Amino acid sequence: MKLMKKAVLPFLISIFTLLLPVSSAFADSEGWQLLTWEDTHYNDTLQKWITGVDNAHASGYVRICNELTTGYDQIITIKEYDPDNADDVIASNLYLAGNTCLSRNIQSWVDGTNGQAEIYVQVNHGGYNPFSIWD
Repeated sequence: MKLMKKAVLPFLISIFTLLLPVSSAFADSEGWQLLTWEDTHYNDTLQKWITGVDNAHASGYVRICNELTTGYDQIITIKEYDPDNADDVIASNLYLAGNTCLSRNIQSWVDGTNGQAEIYVQVNHGGYNPFSIWD
């Protein structure tokens, strides 16, 4: 039994220590985890340009970044996708300059069996615009 503790415990600690840095490799320096990075596409139902409606599952705070270079400012609406009802507006008419980010608390919109909100961005100006969404 002592041999088991002497051999197994250090082995498990070593494995955990090696895996710890890997788990943070997908987070930025502030701890945000990238959920999606994508261009907007035209949605015929909404008749608006949006990011994917089921690509960013988040809870707590979400960070939205306009990945276009400086000078390509956008007015955006952050929405929560709901397949059974009308989509909820989390925040609308937000100014987001090119190459900048903003964050919002989305805890009030967390729902469903996964306990998360399905976040997407709608832009007021048409066209392909890259956005990243972080949790």
